[in-house]
Amino acid sequence: MKHLLIIATLVLLALGCRSGKNSTTTEAGWQNWKQPDWLRQEIIHWEEEGLQNPPIQVNLYSFRNDTVVHISSPCCDQFSRLLNMEGTLLCHPDGGITGRGDGKCPDFVESSHWLYLVWNQEHGEY
Repeated sequence: MKHLLIIATLVLLALGCRSGKNSTTTEAGWQNWKQPDWLRQEIIHWEEEGLQNPPIQVNLYSFRNDTVVHISSPCCDQFSRLLNMEGTLLCHPDGGITGRGDGKCPDFVESSHWLYLVWNQEHGEY
């Protein structure tokens, strides 16, 4: 019974994250967000490439008083990318052989705040 409660809690948490909402953002707040052209071009490229395993995901985070774009890696031991809104690479916060990225923003996991799921290769835009 205890395990069932833990599983149910995890499922509810996952569903809450999937909705694209949290305490600091609302769906209405993101309706006017304009996706940068560089990101739109990358998404078009991934859509043409076909589904990766795991599917690529694009999320917005608040990090170091700025809004940043986190792009997951398509597979095994590859770095994820963290970019500013102009598309400049800031660092690789995770992934790679160690899973800890390139070490240029080791505080990302602890000090970032998830804002919004922009795109998922499996389900499209949100």
